Amino acid sequence: LLNKIQLEIESLRLDFRTMILNSSLQNKGLLLALLTGDESLLSNQTQDFFKKLGISHLLAISGPHVLIFAVIFCFIVNKIIQSIYPRLFLKIPRPYLLVFPFWTCVIFYTAFVGFEIPAVRTLITVSILSVIILLKQKIQALKHLLLTASVLLLIDPFSILSAAFWLSFGACFILIRVYQTIQQ
Repeated sequence: LLNKIQLEIESLRLDFRTMILNSSLQNKGLLLALLTGDESLLSNQTQDFFKKLGISHLLAISGPHVLIFAVIFCFIVNKIIQSIYPRLFLKIPRPYLLVFPFWTCVIFYTAFVGFEIPAVRTLITVSILSVIILLKQKIQALKHLLLTASVLLLIDPFSILSAAFWLSFGACFILIRVYQTIQQ
């Protein structure tokens, strides 16, 4: 079953790549790389250009890619609910109702980009936050970051050897500390 799911995901990725390749869009390789992290359509010259400028990390999938997709989807779902049945928000508060489509989008996009470490980190982070929201609990940002790292290492212990793991969690740690310092 798992192999069948992985094959279906790879088939979807290939279909998306083919759709981009056959489209009339300009900069097809760049668009594909920015959306899915697939650099196969980028010329070597473009890849070298990104490396020389020091912005090749923009071509890798990260948490913001995943979250932007989920936020856009939830915005659309929210607008549909508001126009069709706005009283639903009186029965179920908006955060509790939108947590499920948000989480589903994060799972879908993470699978679509091939379960890269930053995307998986985002999936685990969103999953933990979803449970916290649904259980009406609170958690400190650093504890949440450590919990996310622990769960990721339980799932994939060898991810600690990846530069993506250290860059991803290191950047999050720095951002949390900067935010906490500014707040104080």
